[in-house]
Amino acid sequence: MLAAFGINQLGVGDSKKLLKHYGFGDLKTVTDTQLREIRGFGELTSTGIIAGLAERWPEIEALVGRFNIRVTPKPSEQVITESVFTGKHLVFTGKMASSRDEMKAKAESLGAINQSGVNKKTDYLVAGANVGASKLTKAESRGVSVITESQFYEMLGQ
Repeated sequence: MLAAFGINQLGVGDSKKLLKHYGFGDLKTVTDTQLREIRGFGELTSTGIIAGLAERWPEIEALVGRFNIRVTPKPSEQVITESVFTGKHLVFTGKMASSRDEMKAKAESLGAINQSGVNKKTDYLVAGANVGASKLTKAESRGVSVITESQFYEMLGQ
C-alpha cells in the first residue's frame, strides 16, 4: 500500500525493505540518515523518500484509519515461525487456485524471500497452471525445485 502513494523513489520493493526495518508508525519520524543505514538507500533516494513521506503522511494516516488497514508491525514485534521455507527464495508463477498474494504473504510470514523472477538465488518455483515454458526451463537449468501449489501447502503441513 505504501508504494501506491506515488512517493518518489519508493516502489514496492523499497517499501517492503523499509517496513522490514521500521514499523509503520515509525515512518512519521524516520530520518534520511536512518534510511541511508539500510542497504540500497543512498543519499538522494533517502532524502526524496523522507520528503515524500512528510508530504503524503496526512493522506496515509487518513486512509489507514478510515479503512482499518492492517499495519506492518515494528520488526521487534514481528514473529516469524520457522518453516521449510525460512530463508528460501521463492517465485510464484502461473494461475493459482488460491490468491497468489495470500500465498506470497504466507511465505513471507514464514521467513521466505519472494522474488519476481528466477535467478541463481531461487530455491523454489511454485508453479500454477499455464506457466510459461521459458520460466520452467530457466528454473530447471539452474537446479531450482519446481513445486505445485498443492505441494507448497503440503510442505507447510496444510
